[in-house]
Amino acid sequence: MTDILGAIGTINLGVNLSSELLNTIYYGNPVSSYLTFGGFIFLGLILGLIIRPFLISKLKSFADKTKNKVDDMVYYILDKPFIFTLFIIGYLIGESAMSPGTAIGKVATNIGSILLSILVGWYAIRVVDGAVLFYLKPMAEKTESRIDDQLIPLISKAMKYTIIALDVLFILSNVGYDITSLIAGLGIGGLALAMASQEALSNLFGGVAMFSDRSFLIGDLLKVGKYTGNIEEMGLRSTRIRTFDGTLVTIPNKIMANDALENISAGNGRRIVVKLGLEYGTTPKKIAKAKELLQRIIKGTKGVDHKRITTAFTGFGDYTLDITFIYFIMDTSRYFGIKDEINSKILVEFNRSKIGFAYPTYTVYTKKKK
Repeated sequence: MTDILGAIGTINLGVNLSSELLNTIYYGNPVSSYLTFGGFIFLGLILGLIIRPFLISKLKSFADKTKNKVDDMVYYILDKPFIFTLFIIGYLIGESAMSPGTAIGKVATNIGSILLSILVGWYAIRVVDGAVLFYLKPMAEKTESRIDDQLIPLISKAMKYTIIALDVLFILSNVGYDITSLIAGLGIGGLALAMASQEALSNLFGGVAMFSDRSFLIGDLLKVGKYTGNIEEMGLRSTRIRTFDGTLVTIPNKIMANDALENISAGNGRRIVVKLGLEYGTTPKKIAKAKELLQRIIKGTKGVDHKRITTAFTGFGDYTLDITFIYFIMDTSRYFGIKDEINSKILVEFNRSKIGFAYPTYTVYTKKKK
C-alpha cells in the first residue's frame, strides 16, 4: 500500500512539474504555445510529404486521360508548390497559438505574411507559365506568323517580373514599410538609378526597338559581327544565337539594335559559288555532261531554288578546266546539311560518269645530248 501511494505521489509530482514547465512564460508566451506552433508546422510539412505523391500522381493520371487542358493546368499549378502550401497552412494555424500582442507574436505574424505572399506569388507565376504552356504556345504553333512565337516569351517574362515586383511591395507593406513614401522616394533616386543602370536601360530600349522593327524573328539565320547562327531566344536584355559550332552566344540588345546585322533568312536565299576543276583530258562532251549533272543534282535537292542555277565553263587554269557552279540555298536552317548533300551527289555522279577532278600536275621535258 505504501508503494502504491508513493507511485501515485511521484506521478502527481511529475504532472505538476510538466504543467509548470508548459505554463512557463518566455517572451510573453507559454512553452505550450511554442510547442503547439512548432507541432502544426511539423504536421503541415509531414502531411505535404505524405499526401503529395498520392494526390499529385492521381491528378496527373486523371489529366492524361482527358482532352481538356484545364485539369492539365491545375496539375501543373499544384505540382511544385503543394508541399510548401501545406507547410504554410500548418504555420498559419500554429501561429494563432502565439499571443499577437507580444514581440514574438508580431514577428511570427510578419513571417507568416511574408511566407503567404511568397506562396501567392509562386502560384501566380505558375498560372502564367501554365497559360503559356497549355494555351498560348499551342495557339501560336497553329499560326503561320512567327511574331507571336517571339512575343509570348516576352509577355510571359514581363508578367512574371510584374508579379514579383508587386509581391515585394506587398511584403514590404506587411512588415511595416510605407509603400507610398517608398515609391515617392524612387522619384528622387530615379536619376541616380538611371545613371547606375544606363547599360541595362540601353539593352532594354534596344530590345523594344528590335521588336518594333521586326527586322528578324526567332529561328532566323543571322550574322552579327563575327557570329553567325540561328536566333533561339529574344529577351528584354539580350538575344541568344546558336552558332554553327553549337555554342550559344548571348549578345546584348544594345549591340543588336545599333550594329549592322545581316539577316540571311530574310534574303532571297544564300548564294553558293562552287568552282570545279576538271582534268585537262576532259572532252567537250564530258564537260557538257558535267553541267547537265549539276543542273539535275540541284533540281533533285530540297531546300534550294530549282530555277536559279548557273553552270558555265569559265576558263582554262594552270592545270584545270574550270566549271563555275552557282546555286541558292533557301532553307538556311539546313545550310550545312544541304551543302553536304549536294557535294556528296556531285562526287558520286562525277565518279559514275568517269569525270575526273584535276590536281596539280607538271610536265617535265628532257633534252638528250647529241
